[in-house]
Amino acid sequence: MYLIIFFFLLAWFCGDTIFIPRFFFPVLQGGSSWATREARPVDVFLALAVALVVIAVLCIAGLAIYLGAMRIDARSSDILLDGRLQVSGGAHSPGAPQLQTALLNSSSTAFQHAARYYSNLLERVYKRSELAPALRSVSVRGFNLRQANLVVFFRLQLDRRRTTT
Repeated sequence: MYLIIFFFLLAWFCGDTIFIPRFFFPVLQGGSSWATREARPVDVFLALAVALVVIAVLCIAGLAIYLGAMRIDARSSDILLDGRLQVSGGAHSPGAPQLQTALLNSSSTAFQHAARYYSNLLERVYKRSELAPALRSVSVRGFNLRQANLVVFFRLQLDRRRTTT
């Protein structure tokens, strides 16, 4: 439908100077004066402007449909964000877990202690941020030891209805 309208407008403004399939327009086969006249540069620019406007309107409509479909998710009102934190120092502060291989085992007491420590730490940080109204929970998913650094893998659970963006 839009293609036929586009070809019609292009034929109207440009006439016979460009290739337009004649089977689209039986009116053009009669040899009327507007169909056989020579195109002026203004006509070509006007046809291109109309084509660009049509393309822009279709793109905006497609984007609106896409974004509308992205917002329709009634099943879950939560957003899950996975993050990674690298701890390169501070193991000597009071209450901080020590770097040890027991942190790699999720059922060990050292893992449980470190997970609680870093969950509380991350929760305090995110409670002071812009995400505070939407924050539901912070959980530590695992640890990794890289040289003398500790990598903490965590997950934030946010309420989609309370986010500002």
